[in-house]
Amino acid sequence: MFVRDEDHDLQAEDAAMASALSSKEKVNINEKKEIYKGQKAAEATLQATIRITEQGGMQYKFENGYTLSIGCGVGHYSSNNHCMGEGASYEPCSEVEVAVRNRAGGFVALPMDVSGWVDAKNIPLLFTAVAHKDWAAVAEFCGEEYQPHERDDDPFSDVPLG
Repeated sequence: MFVRDEDHDLQAEDAAMASALSSKEKVNINEKKEIYKGQKAAEATLQATIRITEQGGMQYKFENGYTLSIGCGVGHYSSNNHCMGEGASYEPCSEVEVAVRNRAGGFVALPMDVSGWVDAKNIPLLFTAVAHKDWAAVAEFCGEEYQPHERDDDPFSDVPLG
């Protein structure tokens, strides 16, 4: 657990983040990164379930019902997708494949359902963005342009793109 002597500073930071995220104005992606880095992201979001997939990916289901899927290795759009054979699963991965799904299993946030070769440094930011259902930030952290879609607003939608 994150502890700090100036507890009131944390409350002020959390209030500032909530205010910035709820604002109707478009927030610059660099400002969002700073907001998300300053937040107690681990405490705020890591309270649900996690599973490892057969393909070597990880799926984290948030309390809000959305799932962040992160894949690396063979079969994923990642920096180590070429690795095969014994020990391949231990090959470092600096770029990963990302997808976000709603409760019904429908994809949200990303224009092509998944985004490949996402900088692994953005994973903590993605956790916070999915926890807050900030789909524009998810797309931007994945290097994609956000294109709003009706499925992004409906947690039970399985409507495909197109």
